[in-house]
Amino acid sequence: MSSKQTNPPENDESSGLNREIVYRHLERLFEQVAHSYVALEKTPRHFGTNKLLHMGEINTIDAVGRFPDSNITELARELEVTKGAVSQMVKKLEKKGCLTATKKPGNDKEVALNLTEEGRVAFEYHQRHHAGIEKMLRRMMERFSTEALADIRDMLEALGRYYTEYDADER
Repeated sequence: MSSKQTNPPENDESSGLNREIVYRHLERLFEQVAHSYVALEKTPRHFGTNKLLHMGEINTIDAVGRFPDSNITELARELEVTKGAVSQMVKKLEKKGCLTATKKPGNDKEVALNLTEEGRVAFEYHQRHHAGIEKMLRRMMERFSTEALADIRDMLEALGRYYTEYDADER
């Protein structure tokens, strides 16, 4: 890939590409990727266990695996969700046999969250899965110049800001 080009022409005669066609194609590709990701988020998976786990559940397992003995407040901060949401998720994952919530000594209100063996299997599977995704993304990004990667970063940051603002405006 080439480096950043400023003020590209409307038509690139050398490649036969029309800028408007490229824009529309990129918009469709972005929508396809977004829809695929949403579908992935909604689909429960086994993560190396015999339990079906939703993304929110495996993300909670991942946080508990990375921060053993954490409490509800710490986990809520890490996951950027409410304490109530964490409490509900902890109850679900306890029922599924993936984590334990034991009272901390000397404090009846605070619990220490830890993975069970089943939770550890899911956590390690999830870690391997993420490492594979990271490796694949890095291989893909190696094809691009530093300038092109900076442009992609800028575009994704702008999209993130747009959707954050859109979401806030719609509430």
